[in-house]
Amino acid sequence: MLNKIKHIMHSKKHQLFVLCDQALVSGVNFLIAILLTRFMGLEEFGVFATAWMLVLFFSSVQQAVIVAPMYTLHAKSEDKSVFLSQAFNLQLLFSLVSTIIAFIIVLAVFYFNDTWYRAGVFYSLPLVVGAFLMQDFFRRKNFVENNGLMVLISDIIAYGLQPVLVIVLYVFDLLTIHSFFIGLSGLMISVSIAQYFLTQNSRFNHKTVQLFRAFWEFSKHLFFTSILQWFSGNYFIVFATGVLGPLAIGVIRIAQNLMGVLHILFLALENLIPIQASKILTNKGKEPTLNFFKKMTLKTGLMTLLILMLISVFRGPIIEAVYGAEYLIYDYIIVGFAVIYIFIFLGTILRFVIRTFEENRIVLENYIITGLFSFLTAGFFVANYQLNGVLVGLLLVQVVSLFYMLIRLATKLKTK
Repeated sequence: MLNKIKHIMHSKKHQLFVLCDQALVSGVNFLIAILLTRFMGLEEFGVFATAWMLVLFFSSVQQAVIVAPMYTLHAKSEDKSVFLSQAFNLQLLFSLVSTIIAFIIVLAVFYFNDTWYRAGVFYSLPLVVGAFLMQDFFRRKNFVENNGLMVLISDIIAYGLQPVLVIVLYVFDLLTIHSFFIGLSGLMISVSIAQYFLTQNSRFNHKTVQLFRAFWEFSKHLFFTSILQWFSGNYFIVFATGVLGPLAIGVIRIAQNLMGVLHILFLALENLIPIQASKILTNKGKEPTLNFFKKMTLKTGLMTLLILMLISVFRGPIIEAVYGAEYLIYDYIIVGFAVIYIFIFLGTILRFVIRTFEENRIVLENYIITGLFSFLTAGFFVANYQLNGVLVGLLLVQVVSLFYMLIRLATKLKTK
């Protein structure tokens, strides 16, 4: 038995490294939210969370225009080392452009609304945007090369040291959003520099241009989809930042942070369900595949529902233990997000079905519909109902999304 376990661990060591790395990244993100809330207060955490949305926006675009084509086209490339070195050149350009755009956005926000102004952030936030994108590129590059150990080692530095950074800054009374961004940039830049010297590099030349054309041809639709997806899911929160201020955003983010355990479950489902479903569809056809999805929805749905019920029932003790007793007045927000996450779970499973039956156009249509819905209704809900309006809006976005995809998919499957 022991030898069998050793054999499995050896044959699956890359997957194990990747799993450990994901647990590390998710765990650190959860812990950082707790530490910043406790050390800086809910309002400052709200400012941080809003600023970090800018990082996540550029990251979502990077997934579309750099990471997705790199994952797919790498296997088809003749000289893989040259391919990856030229991909790095494109990433360098993307990071530079993103940093400049981020700088302009931050200056514009501070100019038009000085409520959000924090000393030094006008340059430390664009810096952390560029640093994060570069570090994440090398992380993805190591995934492509099946170098899970390097991913884990790099992320132990880039992520594992973040809680230490926060605690040290707090102990020496230096903790601010600006100082944390500077320290975070330092961690990620150091990892990127080390990775740069460990890999083969190429100069900018005609091959860079060729690869850019190939990447853009592959990702041009994904680029627009990623922007629609980001705004579809975040527009209510983005709109609320200008109306409700940092405190309200902090409340929303601590509630979302407590739901983070479900993101690990959803990631595990994404690595298991679509692969198995594709095999069933290929070997047995449509009906057995749909039955498989129904069975998995029931099994994983019960697990999701149990987790949400536990979080909702024990929300008081959880909030007090994690964030502090002063935030118990916002415990009802947890119940709201528990309801929202039921629909997020169902939508996640439905996207697996859509992907399995290769009806991905439905997803793009869905983002257009929900994006328009958010744009047209955010003002009404947030202005009239404030924080409760944000909750209702986020819930309705998920409901509209779920029913639209369900109706469109049912129509498509009738013809298959």
